[in-house]
Amino acid sequence: LVRFTCEFFKSLLFLVYVAAAKTCTPAQVAIAWLLDKEMVTSVIAGASSPAQMAENAAATDISLTGSEIEALADTLRGGPGGADGALHMRPNLERISPADLLHPTSPRVGFGTAPVAIEGRPDTRTAVATIKAAIAAGAKLVDTADAYCISSPREHGYGERLVAKALREMGSDAVEVLVATKIGEWRPGNGTWQLRGRPEYLKNACEAGLRSLEVEAIGLLQLHRPDPTVPIEESVGAMNDLVRAGKAHAIGVCNVTNDELKAAMAVAHLSSVQNRMSFATGRTDVLDRCEAEGLVFIAHSPFGGPGGARRLLGSSTLANLAQRHNLTTHAAALSVLTSTSESLVAIPGTTKPERAAQNSGVQTVHLSQSDLDEFRSAL
Repeated sequence: LVRFTCEFFKSLLFLVYVAAAKTCTPAQVAIAWLLDKEMVTSVIAGASSPAQMAENAAATDISLTGSEIEALADTLRGGPGGADGALHMRPNLERISPADLLHPTSPRVGFGTAPVAIEGRPDTRTAVATIKAAIAAGAKLVDTADAYCISSPREHGYGERLVAKALREMGSDAVEVLVATKIGEWRPGNGTWQLRGRPEYLKNACEAGLRSLEVEAIGLLQLHRPDPTVPIEESVGAMNDLVRAGKAHAIGVCNVTNDELKAAMAVAHLSSVQNRMSFATGRTDVLDRCEAEGLVFIAHSPFGGPGGARRLLGSSTLANLAQRHNLTTHAAALSVLTSTSESLVAIPGTTKPERAAQNSGVQTVHLSQSDLDEFRSAL
C-alpha cells in the first residue's frame, strides 16, 4: 500500500519536524498546508472528540512560510525537499539592483503595496493577484513595508508576506524584480503609526523581514521615516551594519528633508530616497541631490495621496493628454511625473489587478516636450 512506503513515513517525519518548530500538531500543519493552496477554500477534517475538532479549527491560525510549504510539497512528492528535516530559504529573486533602475531603458513605474495591505485592503487572493498583475505588465520595483498591516501585534509583516506569496507563485517570471521594504514603524492597531528608529529595533525588524519575504538578503532596505527621538545617523548606521552582515544588499531612506538626507549620507552609502511626489508638484531639493549623487528617487503617492486618484478624473488638462495618447487619466499622470527626472521611479498603488496592469503599462509611453510644456503651463 502507498501509505506504508518509505516516502510516506518520511512525509510524516517532516510534518512532525515542522510541527515541533511551530509548537503545534502535525495534523494542524497538514491542514495549514492544504489551506495555502489557491484552489482550496475549505478543509473537511474528521474528528473523534470535541478536543480534536477544536485542534483542527485552530489550524487556520497557523502561518507556514514559503520555504516550509515548498519543502513539504517536495517531501510529499518524494523529492529533494525536507526528508532530512532541513529547511532552506528560497534563493533571492532579485536579479537587479537599485542602480539598475537608473538605466535609460529601465521601467519608470513600479508598484507600491500599501493599498493592498492596510485599511481598505482587498482579500488576500485579490491582493496577490494585483501585485502579480503589476509585475507581469512590466514593474521591476515592488515596494512594501513591515508596517503595511492593520495591527502590528496581530499581523506585522503582512505586506511583505503578500509580496513573497506573489513572487513565489510567479516563479521564474519574477526573476528581474527588485523588492524594497521599509522598517522603523509600528502599528498598535488603533489606526495610528508609531516611529521606532532605535538600532536594536531596526536590526530585529530586518530579521523578521527576511522571514516574511522568504529571502536570505533584502534587495533594498529602507528607513520608513526618521524617528525624532533617535539621530538619523544612528538609525542609518544600524542599517549599514545589516549590509555588512549580508542581511541587505542596499539601503535607502524615506520621507526625509535635504538636511536629513545629507546627515544619512555622511554615515553610509545610500542607494535610494523615497519621498512623496505627484505629477502636480514641482521639483524638490531632495530630487536635485539624488540626481547629483546618483541615487534613485522613489516617488510614493504619485496621484497626490488619499483620494488623489479620484481627483485626477476632474483634470481637463490630464484628460486631453490622456485622450491624445490613448491613455487612462491615471496613466497620463504617471507619464508626466516620470518625465520629470531620469532618476525618478514612481510607485503607484491600487487594489485592482486591472488598474495595476494599466499603471505599469506606462513603461511604453513617451511624452514629447511640447506635451509636457502644455501640461505644466496649465497647472
